[in-house]
Amino acid sequence: MTISRAALISVLLSSISMEGLANTESQSIPFANPDALPQPKQQFRLPQSKLTPGVSPNVRCNNRVTCSDGRGVTQSETALAISGDVVVCGYNDFRAAYCPNEAPGYQWAGWSYSSDGGATFTDGGPLPGRTSHRGDPWLATGPDGTIYFVDICGSIYLTYTRFGGPGGIWIHKSDDGGLSFDEGRSVGLGGTGSYPAIGPNGELYVVSQAGSGIAFTRSFDGGQTFGPVRNIGGVISFQVPGCTRHLQVPQIAVDTSGEPNTGNIYVVWDTVVAGNGSAVIVTSIDGGDSWSSPMLINDDTPGLHFYPTVSVDSLGRVNVFFYDRRENPGTNITNLYFAQSTDGGATFSPNISVTDTPSLWANGTEGAPNYGDYINSVSVGTKACVAYADGRDGDPDAYFTCVDL
Repeated sequence: MTISRAALISVLLSSISMEGLANTESQSIPFANPDALPQPKQQFRLPQSKLTPGVSPNVRCNNRVTCSDGRGVTQSETALAISGDVVVCGYNDFRAAYCPNEAPGYQWAGWSYSSDGGATFTDGGPLPGRTSHRGDPWLATGPDGTIYFVDICGSIYLTYTRFGGPGGIWIHKSDDGGLSFDEGRSVGLGGTGSYPAIGPNGELYVVSQAGSGIAFTRSFDGGQTFGPVRNIGGVISFQVPGCTRHLQVPQIAVDTSGEPNTGNIYVVWDTVVAGNGSAVIVTSIDGGDSWSSPMLINDDTPGLHFYPTVSVDSLGRVNVFFYDRRENPGTNITNLYFAQSTDGGATFSPNISVTDTPSLWANGTEGAPNYGDYINSVSVGTKACVAYADGRDGDPDAYFTCVDL
């Protein structure tokens, strides 16, 4: 296994430029409250529940070592990559704000690794160039099985939001493993939270949240030029109690399985449907020329459903994880749920909970976003795996689980 700041062979990253972050309301970089006091330890866990067959145990990625003064309890905004039995989980680590110089040395981009398929994890310690890492990690597995780690430092194929002028979503490309990059260019999208994906023939697709809509564009020449921007769905904001910042950024996946729906594009996000916060999906079967209407992923409307993440497995099944509060609507009690489509996103199987212990989310005092701006999933073979923030012990930790149905 190799871990590197240069990243993403044939996979793209959604990230942020550093310019102008301190003076914009659109910032998505994590920030800490310097006056935060140590949080009292939760004295209980909510009751455990029995997992559906095919759902693996919930495993915490980060250790729960705090700063010497008790601060630095937040690890969230997760990213994930898998290569054989090696699993790498990345996350924002608030220990960087409160004790960066305590051993072993903490940075905003935290990571842990597993060599037993995710059964156990070891904290990875500081990455090279420790002080330059600013969080919002992303990971990917290259064609040779190498795992790449990237955060707000750079990558091979990178889309990001420029908050200084000229603004919008930009892309940079490296063809030499990250040794050099081209000058970059706008992809034509506005907004923030860009997310890219590669099609079966090298097509490049990018989505972002742009105001009250989800914007889409594509490139057929390796990101040199992009076609017209399409609005593929609407966004209505809603509050998530216990979450200090709730962004409604989209995620995208493309079917490259070789099965009948190869080439289908799937985009997920959360929005208000019939007065309730819900997870939705749209599908394109013609390379982005046309799109379906947004369809509910969650099969239960009471309670909130948010932060969906999507991937496609080797059978062409569409796998979606999302946070869910159906079991205790009107409260901050949160579980992670899973839905799967076997017909190209036309319908989804009954949703199942994949958390064995629910979390009672609380705003906390350390800063934002306490539970991150996203979660991340990947499909490996027939297995769908996810890294997510879990608060069962009273504060956010990075967790990992898989589903193989």
